Amino acid sequence: MRFVDLEIAETAFQMCKNVGMVYSIQSIQSETDKQILVGHIASMLFKHDIAQEVLQKSTNPMLALDMRMDLQDWFAALKLAKQISPEKEQLICRKLASQVENQGNIAEAQKLYERAYLNPSNENIDPNVNVE
Repeated sequence: MRFVDLEIAETAFQMCKNVGMVYSIQSIQSETDKQILVGHIASMLFKHDIAQEVLQKSTNPMLALDMRMDLQDWFAALKLAKQISPEKEQLICRKLASQVENQGNIAEAQKLYERAYLNPSNENIDPNVNVE
């Protein structure tokens, strides 16, 4: 996969009986945007930061946000949502709040829940909420 020879990669994963990777490769074989193709491959190789960077430069930067959401990397997803899809910030804030709450940081979780529910337009975002 590092050489972007998807046919060989597909055959190799078939021989290894890795059905998930075979399906993943098949799903991207017809992709014509090189940035998106490289982004998907980087993600499959667990190079998510590279994948995000490349996908953001592609014809469909929303894929970078989708990847972060699929990974449940809510901090990174919230940062991306501000740039790519502000309407998703409310959902991501709720997911991040849940994650932060499960980690025991109740005060931070409360701020994030308030940000999600009290400011759905995101016009008056609390600058004290640390999303980094």
